[in-house]
Amino acid sequence: MDRRYFLAGSCMLLANPAFAVGTKSVTDDAGREVTMPVRPQRIVSLYEGLLTIPALELGLNVVGSFGRDDDGGSLFGVDFIREVLGRDAGAEGIVGTGPLGGLDLERVRALKPDLILGSELDMAMLGQLEKIAPTYVLHTRASKSTGFESQRKMARLLDKEDVYNALYVQYRDKIEEVRGVVVAYGQPDPRQSTAMLVMVRDDISVLRDLTGGMQALRDLGYRALIWSKSGREDAFGDGWRTPLSAEEFPRLNPDLLLATDGFVAATDPTDMLSAKLDVISPGWRRFSRPAQDHRMIFVPSAKIATTTVASAMHMLDAIKRWALENPV
Repeated sequence: MDRRYFLAGSCMLLANPAFAVGTKSVTDDAGREVTMPVRPQRIVSLYEGLLTIPALELGLNVVGSFGRDDDGGSLFGVDFIREVLGRDAGAEGIVGTGPLGGLDLERVRALKPDLILGSELDMAMLGQLEKIAPTYVLHTRASKSTGFESQRKMARLLDKEDVYNALYVQYRDKIEEVRGVVVAYGQPDPRQSTAMLVMVRDDISVLRDLTGGMQALRDLGYRALIWSKSGREDAFGDGWRTPLSAEEFPRLNPDLLLATDGFVAATDPTDMLSAKLDVISPGWRRFSRPAQDHRMIFVPSAKIATTTVASAMHMLDAIKRWALENPV
């Protein structure tokens, strides 16, 4: 072979990470066959909380994330990368993909991704996205997708199972530690208890098992409090949250009640959420047994709401603090 052609071909391989590490064909959650790099080097994510954060925790190189500005600053009320992972997006070179409510395709193209991670929310744009880079759709809100299951799937897809497995070992150790603290400080054993997580915005909603925070509750052993009239948890619906009336809320009596905000608080939301509940459900403190018995925890949603091991660990930290501060 002419040495010039050999060198030219080598340069092309080195210049394109997708070719440098090889490609593979996979079927994404939308049922599409996608040919993508085995080990992508430049990922653009179109869903920060449920795709960007899981990818970053796995050690993947995310160069663009929906919901950020040109300098990497968050356009949301809170900065998920900072709150969940303790990292600075701007310092790591992660920039935005356009304003909230609109994806800038030219900005995505300029980032030169070798893989775009999208969700079921991006189906209408797949044709345009595929012209830029291979686009894999990962379902984030499917009724059977719970906890950080989607992060485990992402790890398998992107050759990061070793990283995920190491995170999971640390997580299982933390589960045992926190369960031990809860019992040692006189609270009921989670394996014999119920728990409920509600989101307080201008209304009150019960959250389903979508997030890492919810998975931590389940893995500790807490069962969901069945509050629907049908007596079945699946009656809550297929959405990620189910409305709860102002009259129902004070009557709920799980062994552990957790309340979180609507992605607006980066610090302890206790005072803010208590004030909101005073407006939504006046007198709730007098009637809520968990509030009276110190069985209620307020947690910032930014830390627990992503589909990551990290969010599960934040939930475990919150429960451990509660147990230590409320010995029986």
